Amino acid sequence: MEETSNNHDNGNNANTVLCSVEFPVIWEERKYYGIEKFDCHVVDLFTTPTHEGGYCTVIPISDKEYRKKNPTKAAVKIEKEKDWTIFNIYSDWGGLSVMKIHNSLNKEIEFATKAAISRMLLIN
Repeated sequence: MEETSNNHDNGNNANTVLCSVEFPVIWEERKYYGIEKFDCHVVDLFTTPTHEGGYCTVIPISDKEYRKKNPTKAAVKIEKEKDWTIFNIYSDWGGLSVMKIHNSLNKEIEFATKAAISRMLLIN
Protein backbone atom coordinates (compact mmCIF):
# COMPACT_ATOMS: atom_id res chain seq x y z
CA MET A 1 0.00 0.00 0.00
CA GLU A 2 1.29 3.41 -0.84
CA GLU A 3 1.63 6.30 1.56
CA THR A 4 -0.67 9.24 0.91
CA SER A 5 -0.38 12.82 2.05
CA ASN A 6 -3.19 15.28 2.74
CA ASN A 7 -2.19 18.94 2.78
CA HIS A 8 -5.80 20.08 2.78
CA ASP A 9 -7.33 21.86 5.79
CA ASN A 10 -10.16 19.45 6.52
CA GLY A 11 -12.24 21.48 8.95
CA ASN A 12 -11.04 19.24 11.76
CA ASN A 13 -7.82 21.31 11.90
CA ALA A 14 -5.63 18.47 10.63
CA ASN A 15 -3.49 20.22 8.02
CA THR A 16 -1.14 17.38 7.12
CA VAL A 17 -1.90 13.72 7.35
CA LEU A 18 0.46 10.93 6.40
CA CYS A 19 -1.24 7.57 6.14
CA SER A 20 0.20 4.17 5.36
CA VAL A 21 -3.08 2.82 3.97
CA GLU A 22 -4.72 3.80 0.69
CA PHE A 23 -8.22 4.07 2.19
CA PRO A 24 -7.91 5.31 5.79
CA VAL A 25 -11.68 5.70 6.20
CA ILE A 26 -14.44 3.11 5.94
CA TRP A 27 -17.99 4.46 6.20
CA GLU A 28 -20.87 1.98 6.04
CA GLU A 29 -18.50 -0.63 4.52
CA ARG A 30 -17.40 1.74 1.70
CA LYS A 31 -13.80 2.97 1.46
CA TYR A 32 -12.78 6.64 1.31
CA TYR A 33 -9.51 8.56 0.91
CA GLY A 34 -9.92 10.89 3.88
CA ILE A 35 -12.13 13.11 6.00
CA GLU A 36 -13.23 16.66 5.24
CA LYS A 37 -15.45 16.75 8.35
CA PHE A 38 -16.68 14.16 10.82
CA ASP A 39 -18.29 15.24 14.10
CA CYS A 40 -20.55 12.21 14.75
CA HIS A 41 -23.42 14.13 13.07
CA VAL A 42 -22.05 15.50 9.78
CA VAL A 43 -20.07 13.08 7.62
CA ASP A 44 -18.07 14.65 4.76
CA LEU A 45 -15.55 12.32 3.10
CA PHE A 46 -13.12 12.39 0.16
CA THR A 47 -13.98 10.04 -2.72
CA THR A 48 -10.85 10.71 -4.79
CA PRO A 49 -7.14 10.47 -3.93
CA THR A 50 -6.72 14.17 -4.85
CA HIS A 51 -9.46 15.10 -2.34
CA GLU A 52 -11.44 16.92 -5.03
CA GLY A 53 -14.52 14.70 -4.92
CA GLY A 54 -16.64 14.18 -1.89
CA TYR A 55 -19.50 12.37 -0.23
CA CYS A 56 -21.59 14.10 2.43
CA THR A 57 -24.46 13.04 4.66
CA VAL A 58 -25.99 13.91 8.01
CA ILE A 59 -26.91 11.40 10.70
CA PRO A 60 -30.34 12.27 12.14
CA ILE A 61 -29.41 13.24 15.70
CA SER A 62 -31.28 15.99 17.53
CA ASP A 63 -29.36 18.62 19.50
CA LYS A 64 -28.70 17.91 23.17
CA GLU A 65 -31.28 20.43 24.45
CA TYR A 66 -34.05 18.65 22.54
CA ARG A 67 -32.82 15.23 23.72
CA LYS A 68 -32.89 16.41 27.36
CA LYS A 69 -36.65 17.06 27.05
CA ASN A 70 -37.41 14.25 24.60
CA PRO A 71 -35.05 11.29 25.08
CA THR A 72 -33.98 9.50 21.90
CA LYS A 73 -31.75 6.52 21.11
CA ALA A 74 -28.93 8.75 19.83
CA ALA A 75 -25.52 7.62 21.09
CA VAL A 76 -21.91 7.09 20.05
CA LYS A 77 -19.82 4.14 21.15
CA ILE A 78 -16.09 4.18 20.31
CA GLU A 79 -14.08 0.98 20.04
CA LYS A 80 -10.42 0.27 19.25
CA GLU A 81 -9.36 -2.54 16.92
CA LYS A 82 -5.63 -2.94 16.19
CA ASP A 83 -4.86 0.01 13.84
CA TRP A 84 -8.43 1.34 13.68
CA THR A 85 -10.85 3.38 15.77
CA ILE A 86 -14.49 2.47 15.22
CA PHE A 87 -17.35 4.91 15.83
CA ASN A 88 -20.73 3.19 16.23
CA ILE A 89 -23.22 6.02 15.81
CA TYR A 90 -26.89 5.56 16.67
CA SER A 91 -29.46 7.99 15.29
CA ASP A 92 -32.41 9.36 17.24
CA TRP A 93 -34.40 6.28 16.17
CA GLY A 94 -31.62 3.79 16.96
CA GLY A 95 -30.36 3.23 13.41
CA LEU A 96 -26.67 2.26 13.42
CA SER A 97 -24.00 3.85 11.21
CA VAL A 98 -20.38 2.71 11.45
CA MET A 99 -17.27 4.81 10.76
CA LYS A 100 -13.88 3.10 10.84
CA ILE A 101 -10.90 5.48 10.90
CA HIS A 102 -7.27 4.40 10.62
CA ASN A 103 -5.37 5.52 13.72
CA SER A 104 -2.93 7.52 11.57
CA LEU A 105 -5.77 10.09 11.28
CA ASN A 106 -5.47 10.81 15.01
CA LYS A 107 -6.51 14.48 14.74
CA GLU A 108 -9.76 13.50 13.04
CA ILE A 109 -10.37 10.82 15.70
CA GLU A 110 -9.72 13.34 18.48
CA PHE A 111 -12.04 15.92 16.86
CA ALA A 112 -14.89 13.39 16.48
CA THR A 113 -14.43 12.10 20.04
CA LYS A 114 -14.61 15.63 21.47
CA ALA A 115 -17.71 16.32 19.35
CA ALA A 116 -19.42 13.19 20.72
CA ILE A 117 -18.61 14.28 24.27
CA SER A 118 -19.78 17.87 23.77
CA ARG A 119 -23.05 16.66 22.19
CA MET A 120 -23.54 14.30 25.19
CA LEU A 121 -23.58 11.23 22.94
CA LEU A 122 -20.62 9.18 24.16
CA ILE A 123 -21.43 5.88 25.89
CA ASN A 124 -19.16 3.12 27.23
